[in-house]
Amino acid sequence: MIDTELIISKIKSLQEERKATTKELASYLGVSQQTIYDYYKGKSQIPLRNLLKIADFFKVSPAYFFGEPVGLSQSGTGNVVVNGDIKAREVKQILSHSHELEKENERLKAELRGCQELLKSKDEIIKLLKEQNKNR
Repeated sequence: MIDTELIISKIKSLQEERKATTKELASYLGVSQQTIYDYYKGKSQIPLRNLLKIADFFKVSPAYFFGEPVGLSQSGTGNVVVNGDIKAREVKQILSHSHELEKENERLKAELRGCQELLKSKDEIIKLLKEQNKNR
C-alpha cells in the first residue's frame, strides 16, 4: 500500500529545503497551486506522472518518496541513474506510457459520453412514441 502521508511529507520537506514555492512547483507540473494544496490536504491523489515530475523537479529518485534515501546521480556516460538501475530514458518511457494511458482514458470517457447521449435520445424517442400512441 502506498503511504500517501509519507510522500506528501517528503515533498513538503524538499520544498522547504530547496526553498521552492508552491507556485514554482505547480508551474513545473502544469497544474494550479490549488491542485498542489489539494495534494497536500489529501483531497486528491498525485498521479504517477506528476510524482515522477516532482522527483525530476527536486532532482531526486522517485524511490525517495517511498522511503528510500537515494537520489539522482550522473553515470560516467552522462546518463542519469535513478535508484542505481533505472535510467532517465526509462523514466521518460514511463512518463510517455502514462501520458498515452491518460489520452486513452480521455478517449474512452468521450466515447462513454457519446453512448450516454444516445441512450438519452433513445429514451426521449420512446417517450414521444408513447405519447403519440396515447393520443391515437
